[in-house]
Amino acid sequence: MTPGFPIPPLPSGRARDFPPGELNTDIANAIDYIFQVADQLQRPAVVNLSLGDHYNAHDGSDPLSSFIDQESGPGKIVCCAAGNEGNVDIHAETIVQENQQVCIRFLIPASIDSSSSEWRAELNGWYASSDNIEVAVQSPEGSRTHFQSISDNGYSNKTHHISGAQVQIIMYGPENTDNGEHSFNIEITHDPNSVSITTGNTGTWRLLLNGVAIKHGKVNIWSGETTKGFDVVFTGYGVQDLIKIGSPGAAARAITVGSYTARLSWQDVEKNWQKVGLDLNTVSEFSSPGPLRNGMMKPDVVAPGAMIVSALSSASTCSSMMQVDQFHKVMAGTSMATPFITGLVALLLEKEPQLTPEEIKQRLHSSSFIPGEPVGSFDPKWGFGLINAEKLLIE
Repeated sequence: MTPGFPIPPLPSGRARDFPPGELNTDIANAIDYIFQVADQLQRPAVVNLSLGDHYNAHDGSDPLSSFIDQESGPGKIVCCAAGNEGNVDIHAETIVQENQQVCIRFLIPASIDSSSSEWRAELNGWYASSDNIEVAVQSPEGSRTHFQSISDNGYSNKTHHISGAQVQIIMYGPENTDNGEHSFNIEITHDPNSVSITTGNTGTWRLLLNGVAIKHGKVNIWSGETTKGFDVVFTGYGVQDLIKIGSPGAAARAITVGSYTARLSWQDVEKNWQKVGLDLNTVSEFSSPGPLRNGMMKPDVVAPGAMIVSALSSASTCSSMMQVDQFHKVMAGTSMATPFITGLVALLLEKEPQLTPEEIKQRLHSSSFIPGEPVGSFDPKWGFGLINAEKLLIE
């Protein structure tokens, strides 16, 4: 932050409007506003985004990722956090054969209050446009929805009632998705019409996939964030510890950043020493791995993301164990790593204000390294490696 730095108003008083529901309007408007201000000041700009979700195809085709790709260019750069689901089983992948059924298990833990009207479990799946696959859901008690397929108009939305739960299955045909593939969303909530509360809502559920007509067969499914975080996880067959970078980190022109563990211990505000159980001087276990579903190499690089001492807002509260002093706290996450790269990009743009995202990516990749591997090597967790700031800025 630079006190007193002038931020001129836009002629219209705000950024462009975007249709609600078609992309994350607030984020898009914020990016648009920053780039418009930069244009007025005739300066470059780099935007830091420490956010993301998994309700998308994980291939950069979603509206927000596409918007970032469209708006990025010479002197206009967006840096995105990779995500913190590296050690959470939120992704499953399977191959469905024609005239066969596949079962993918997912756990709704007892920690979720399934009797509450606020709880939900969500799954988001994607498969090729050439495949015809039916979807059903089975509860821990053995009750099952009917198999559901996409109607002739490329859309199907049905609500089922099983085991005291309400299961909504929405299926989209290629004409109704951003990448021209098939997609389905499943939302499981407490059935408001259920007279009694059963224990069937929590436990191991089953996603059933039936191959009607298959050319490719691959299906990718992600669990969405619940009211308690990523509590719903896949178990057993199909669990895939890759392709966990969603929107907007999946944007092709965004610089996507993973986390490196550079510190394990610190002295808190009460002068007690604290320590976390991560491995030191390596990529953080929580850092979400790539690549993207279309094979694009993500993340781009990793930077220190654990345990980072950062500014503490006067309006924020935190445990004394995580507080270093009145003004600083300790945190971990790719959201802590991304600002390191954003700052380095700002320094590059200060010298060369018309650098493109592709040129900056090339410099970052060639100035990073994976221990024991030659420069230029890629790893789904490391990306192209840990950034060497001195090499990046001097060479």
